[in-house]
Amino acid sequence: MTRLMSLLLAAAAAAAAAVVDLDSLFESVLASGVAGHGPLLGSKRPYAPLDLGELTTVSLKGPAAPPQPPSSEPPSSVLVLSRHGARLPTARKAERVLNLAWRVTGDASAAAQRWAVSTISGMQDPAYRPAALTARGEREMAAMADTLGLGPPQAHWDIRTTSVERTVASCEAFFGAANAGACRGVADDGLLRSEKMSEALRLDNIDKLAKAVELFSEDWVQQRIQRVRVALEVSDVSTSEMFAAYHACQLEVAAAPTAAAELEVPFACSALVGGADAAAHEAIEDAEAYAVRFAYPQRVAAKRRIVERIAAHLEGAGRAPADGPAVALYFAHDSTLQPLLRLLDYFHVDDSGAGLSGMMPFASRLTVEGYGPRGSDGVQVTFNGAIVATYASAEAFRARHLVEDVLGDEDAAEFVAVVVDTRTN
Repeated sequence: MTRLMSLLLAAAAAAAAAVVDLDSLFESVLASGVAGHGPLLGSKRPYAPLDLGELTTVSLKGPAAPPQPPSSEPPSSVLVLSRHGARLPTARKAERVLNLAWRVTGDASAAAQRWAVSTISGMQDPAYRPAALTARGEREMAAMADTLGLGPPQAHWDIRTTSVERTVASCEAFFGAANAGACRGVADDGLLRSEKMSEALRLDNIDKLAKAVELFSEDWVQQRIQRVRVALEVSDVSTSEMFAAYHACQLEVAAAPTAAAELEVPFACSALVGGADAAAHEAIEDAEAYAVRFAYPQRVAAKRRIVERIAAHLEGAGRAPADGPAVALYFAHDSTLQPLLRLLDYFHVDDSGAGLSGMMPFASRLTVEGYGPRGSDGVQVTFNGAIVATYASAEAFRARHLVEDVLGDEDAAEFVAVVVDTRTN
């Protein structure tokens, strides 16, 4: 560790002046994948439009929606509920990655030591803020604004965020510096926040969940631990540190501001996480997303109030005025979108959650457009650019989602109950 500290001190100035072009770094990861298996990064992947034809484990329920809007006239209302753009790891995951970096010894490879130096110097920089929106996230939100083409904010628009800074920053990036003021002072919308979870689910995250659903054998865990131990030249690696290696890979490709000199290949994604490992970790994220967001009964039920707001927005709009449609823009989280998608019941997801995290990249968005006065000419719903549902009218939308009960999924409730019970004991 002494040698590592010397490296850290010696490299600090050089590293700050030789920051890797993370855009190019990330594009190379996208091109080559993780050990040839593709950019398996769970929900921490960059935004990409949803291609319904490429869905495998997740599928659209019912027949495909018509490829054109319900009316040739412009929409009278537009409501968008989006996830924030790319962000840094949360404080707990960041701490795990930082602790893993400090474990690197002076006997480790030059690549491992460069990774440790860049990680430590970047994460101990006073400007580093866990879970903050990154430059990539800002660009994702600006691209969303370009895609929607709504123009600058209007006084009659309904703009909402949560109290979490990255949602406010996402709103500001969406509107650009000239109109960022539209995001300050907007209501902290409680409906967009995640509901409190049981203590059993809150206490720990991926590692206990993996054991709860029995996704992996002890042999797999030991193989992963051995990979990390050898790559870092440490005597032992805990299960928590094994998962930290995957978070380190996510950190490398999420445009985190970790300076590194002479870094050519993302170390964590190549040395600490192999392709099969990444696929397994993504399966863990899928199961977690299913259990604690997509099918968690209290969270799904709570999103009914958002559906009520969507219906009210559709029904409250007249014909599109000269200055554009009635607009509602909500900047939130994947923990807002996933249970809402479950409630709207557009997708079939099996109880393993397979494919769920991958279809919720950063800057994911659900867009609901109403046509005609009060949505009388039809409603179109898109998710990440793909049309997932159309309705004859706003009234039909209300009848489908606020009259029918789509919460009677006993299998999902049973799965969650098993996870809660296992993690409590």
